[in-house]
Amino acid sequence: MYKSILITGANGDIADGIARILKEKYPATKLFGADMTGQWPGLALMNDVFIIPKATDPIYIQALRDLTEQVDADLVIPTNEFELRRLSEDWDQVADLPLLMNSPKTTLLFLDKLSTYQFLIGSGIAAPVTTELPLAQASQLPMIVKPRSGSGSKAITVVRDGDALAALQQTLGGTAVAQSFLEGEDNEFTCAIVRIENDVRTLVMRRQLLGGLTTKIKVEYIPEIEAMLHSVSEAIGSYLTLNIQLRMTENGPRIFEINPRFSSTVMMRHCIGFQDLAWACDMRAGVKVPPLNPIPEGTQVFRRYKEVIQPA
Repeated sequence: MYKSILITGANGDIADGIARILKEKYPATKLFGADMTGQWPGLALMNDVFIIPKATDPIYIQALRDLTEQVDADLVIPTNEFELRRLSEDWDQVADLPLLMNSPKTTLLFLDKLSTYQFLIGSGIAAPVTTELPLAQASQLPMIVKPRSGSGSKAITVVRDGDALAALQQTLGGTAVAQSFLEGEDNEFTCAIVRIENDVRTLVMRRQLLGGLTTKIKVEYIPEIEAMLHSVSEAIGSYLTLNIQLRMTENGPRIFEINPRFSSTVMMRHCIGFQDLAWACDMRAGVKVPPLNPIPEGTQVFRRYKEVIQPA
């Protein structure tokens, strides 16, 4: 199978889940990490973690290429959105690397929240009105202001009055978008969707957030949401895996974000049988992907934490 796998963003929560899955699936495979912040805590799960430049550094691409060769990786899994953007923008320089990620076109489309909105509306899929922050009007409040690219469910601000909106327009400008606020924190869902050849597999999870991180998921089967996910799949055509965020409103589901990467819930759903990372690795290796067994509705997964000690 795989001799060596390299995971970027090694100290992040997504890499943590990916590494634990791979250690279980491929116990004989060496796992290596790459991160700009240092070796820990990723080193607790991997054979070694190497420090590389940040994705915006001119030498990042060459550093990643050199590291891939150094550890003899036959699979590279990028997890950091800044790295995914850089790899997609410079695809001609990395197309020969064994990257497990969506196509550059799909990645760049969904890393941009305004482009995501335009894609959804253009495909006839319901989404909350999203505009560049400088173009937002007080009459559209309440709205959510968040970075146009990256940050997942973090760095968002709910704006309810015109003065607060004007202040953010001054400080953030075009680096952020303003999106119609969807009421109902209890009706927020994170949805995994993966395409295994011609087989589209989905998982709808009602989620509970704490500090931008999903701490609890509950599996639900909601026909309206399932239909919307398949509409997204058909509209995109070619992709590997996506993480779709939406809220159920009185007018039906509304997608407010699509992440073109494995998400931080990758291990949570792996535990209950929705093993999109494992399936993608099998497909990449030419191994027959097992069928998806039904996951009982109402199944819940809670995220717990474990301390890691770095020896003195």
